[in-house]
Amino acid sequence: TFTQAMPLAQGAYSVTLTTGIEDVAGNALPADYSWSFTVDRTAPTVVSTAPAANTTDVSTSSSISVTFSEEMNPASLNPYSSFTVSAGGYPISGSVSYSNKTATFTPFAPLAKSTLYTATLTTAVTDVSGNHLSSSYSWSFTTVASLFANYVNFPTGSWPEAVAIGDVNG
Repeated sequence: TFTQAMPLAQGAYSVTLTTGIEDVAGNALPADYSWSFTVDRTAPTVVSTAPAANTTDVSTSSSISVTFSEEMNPASLNPYSSFTVSAGGYPISGSVSYSNKTATFTPFAPLAKSTLYTATLTTAVTDVSGNHLSSSYSWSFTTVASLFANYVNFPTGSWPEAVAIGDVNG
């Protein structure tokens, strides 16, 4: 066992065990044995988001995604703690999937209209080497406004007739 006093710096390393190594009976290693490895200390970064920060008129059926600078550890992308979406401080329920450097949060229900949402990634998010985001990352977007104006009550006298209008297709 080889134990270092300090962690290895970022970079490429190679190790060779030579035939000079013997077991307790004095038998030498039959041949040199070598291997190489790389130490990655680079923190991942956010490259892009969808919807982009401060976008308005986002569809209520949209999913929320983030693309990273490198491959991430999918297990670190948790929709309840490390990749969350909220509206008015209240969390939105959903699931997170991951493929090709992109994590996607899919809400379990359509997003509300005319609502400001905030997506947040915490430093618990890690790349495949275990490097954390260097700081939390948040962005906001607003969903599309309703197709209809707010409800207005008009007095009609003693024999009213009514008109009902409804959004039937979202």
